[in-house]
Amino acid sequence: MKKIVMMVVAMLMLLAVAGCGGDDPTVAPESAVAAAPTGPGSSASNPINIKVVRPWSPATPSIKNFYLPFIDIINEKSNGRLVLTDFGGSEIAPAFEQMRPLLANQFQLLYTHASYIQEFTAIGTSGDFVKGDWDARESCGLISSVREALAGRLQGAYWTGPNIGAGYKIYLNEDMTTPDLTGLKIRDSGLYGPFIKKLGGIPTRIPYPEIYTALEKGIIDGAAYASSGAHRGSWYNVVNYWVTDELGEGGGTGFFFNKKTWDAIPDDLKELINTEFERMSKENLANSRRDSAKTDAGMLAEGTVGIEFDAAGSALWQSTWFEEGKKTFIDVDSTYGASVGAAMDCLRTKAS
Repeated sequence: MKKIVMMVVAMLMLLAVAGCGGDDPTVAPESAVAAAPTGPGSSASNPINIKVVRPWSPATPSIKNFYLPFIDIINEKSNGRLVLTDFGGSEIAPAFEQMRPLLANQFQLLYTHASYIQEFTAIGTSGDFVKGDWDARESCGLISSVREALAGRLQGAYWTGPNIGAGYKIYLNEDMTTPDLTGLKIRDSGLYGPFIKKLGGIPTRIPYPEIYTALEKGIIDGAAYASSGAHRGSWYNVVNYWVTDELGEGGGTGFFFNKKTWDAIPDDLKELINTEFERMSKENLANSRRDSAKTDAGMLAEGTVGIEFDAAGSALWQSTWFEEGKKTFIDVDSTYGASVGAAMDCLRTKAS
């Protein structure tokens, strides 16, 4: 009887295999469905609250035209799942000392320039010594290589940059005919120092809000600053000249997230942040270039004089900016300097 039962069972198993169409039956995979986010950031009733800090006042162009609109857009497009709040500026922490409190989670997001916190992020200044829009920088690998470098250097933070803007100019009390800053005290944020020193000047580190007064009182002989800010700041009252040759384009500014905060943000909201940042950066560069030209026209209209070098002087001005910045901030980085430097060289070739 046992033999008969076993034979029946065996026959049924053979029929089952045949019905499946072969000796190696497969199980149809279940359709992949993305898991809905849970926890903080999953809904407007359970948002991630983020305090945001900046080094500059709400009146400065970068804050008024980029920082504040970015906060509003993310709050709106996240449908309340992210709540970004402008927490304040240098009254929260001095402009050059804002990274440590970010890493300590005293606030969760910092918008600043890499030169302001170069103890941590010097290699992030690489984007300032070249010219090129977002797509050109991406094609040369500058954006990805800087992100990789900052991820390695800042274990406790995530960078969304760059917010690309117009480049930089030097504003002076005295005229000059060649690139020679010998003996002149020139305002520096930390970014311009190598360039100023190579041309004989004395870098004097001063935060943006104090530049006008320092020029007015003769504490400094000139100032290095973004090329779209001088007319708006009424600098024509305290300087007589400016060098028309623009240096690089702004590429060191961006948002630094506290890493734990960034890791807690659901993936769809991370994508929203990165997508909106890139879109706004592209728009900002176009607007900033127009604003730079408008600034030049305004300074001329107020009676200040634009200094124009001959071809040799212009070449020296530009090469000093690139080479001294790269040597000081990039080449010294034994881990990431080679890849970031190669991307800079690529962009320099494109620009020429």
